[in-house]
Amino acid sequence: MQNRIEVMANVKVQILRELMLKHGLSSKALAKEAGVGIVTIYNLLRGKPCGIPIANKLAKALNVPVDELFTV
Repeated sequence: MQNRIEVMANVKVQILRELMLKHGLSSKALAKEAGVGIVTIYNLLRGKPCGIPIANKLAKALNVPVDELFTV
């Protein structure tokens, strides 16, 4: 059995909403652009944490540094 440490990132919800608006992206469009599930976007907009790989995908899709969107 492997030991694995998973780091979670907490989204800055207001900044995520502002960036979605700025880029004209709905939750569905952002999910598609980032390659994540729509439920993931809904959860983030409710303030739930995500793993670092998802944080990186969203930051890339929104063309911002990951630390602008998330805190670890």
